[in-house]
Amino acid sequence: MIVEEALATLPAEQRAALLLRDVEGFAYEEIASITTVEIGTVKSRIHRGRLAVRNALVARGWKGPAG
Repeated sequence: MIVEEALATLPAEQRAALLLRDVEGFAYEEIASITTVEIGTVKSRIHRGRLAVRNALVARGWKGPAG
């Protein structure tokens, strides 16, 4: 799958934070506790991970929800 391929390109820390938030539904505070990093670091990793996945999808022709 294209999304899984994009996720596989992320650094492990970004991938873990992104999956814990967007797939598993954990709160930022819970992710910070699980990964033993500050909440600001969690938010940064999630943001960077989302951006990288989006860019990878766009590079493969995805045009976003507006089509």
